[in-house]
Amino acid sequence: MKFVKFVLTLTVVLAIGTTALQAQSVGYSLEQLNLNSGANQVVPYKFDYEILQGHPYHHPAWLKGSFRTSSNMVFTEVPMKYDSYSGFLAIQLDQDSVFMKPAVVTEFQYAIDGRPYLFKNGFFDYDLGVKPEAYFLVLSDGAFTLLKDVKKVYTKADFDPVFNTGSRFDRLLETPRYLVKKPDGRFAAILPNRRNVLAQFGEHRGKVQEFVRSNRLDYGKDADLARIFDFASTMVN
Repeated sequence: MKFVKFVLTLTVVLAIGTTALQAQSVGYSLEQLNLNSGANQVVPYKFDYEILQGHPYHHPAWLKGSFRTSSNMVFTEVPMKYDSYSGFLAIQLDQDSVFMKPAVVTEFQYAIDGRPYLFKNGFFDYDLGVKPEAYFLVLSDGAFTLLKDVKKVYTKADFDPVFNTGSRFDRLLETPRYLVKKPDGRFAAILPNRRNVLAQFGEHRGKVQEFVRSNRLDYGKDADLARIFDFASTMVN
């Protein structure tokens, strides 16, 4: 997907009145969220190049889902999409898009063709550059928690006409990274392959390997990785 003179403006919500939040089973309204327009901040993204390839969202379509606030209120049936370039969740209010502050929304989820997508923040690891405000796609949530960083980065055109290599366009590219939170709370970055995955499970490695073989799972597929880590978590007391 290409955008000419791409300009994306984010409206970032900086304050939400928690007194107006009400737990509910379906729907929400602007009044319930109690968004104060005087407390909003506009943060522009401006790309001066003629053409930009890609888009800033993890999934570009509006999808209905739910989100949880830092005060533990849950809002459901909310049209949303995740801007994985900026790290903000966008929700749709009438015809407007409001970008929620990560300090306010601690998790959100939606589904595509029955497959759930759950994002959470609040993780921290200094050495791996994991910041509390950053959202991660949760592939498995257990004693062994598997997270996927789906953040996109802006890359300038680097076409070399002499060797006919590189890209002619500026791009927004996803740079996936997999992290494991182990039972003792430590984080580790892994590559989605047999050696790296099995190395996380210590004394349980043999049983996990047999589970992978008997179920013909692929270490390179997110859905199979989720099953592998779900299984590994069942062996931890």
